[in-house]
Amino acid sequence: MADLPCTYRGKHRGPDAGARYAESVRDKAHSTQGKLAGFIAESVLGCGGQIVLPQGYLQESFDHVRKAGGVCIADEV
Repeated sequence: MADLPCTYRGKHRGPDAGARYAESVRDKAHSTQGKLAGFIAESVLGCGGQIVLPQGYLQESFDHVRKAGGVCIADEV
């Protein structure tokens, strides 16, 4: 499970928050040692109280997952 990309209560804020949170996805994806099946993300996170994702988060996260051999799924688009 990657870090919750919350710019309100989370550890990353500001214009680079999306990229910094995507690093958590990168780290998790690469830790699977080639056994990553996929990454599922909601476009607005309902599990955390309707969190709007920081700019660039999905694009960078999806890039990391694809480089690790995974499939990306955007849920509730």
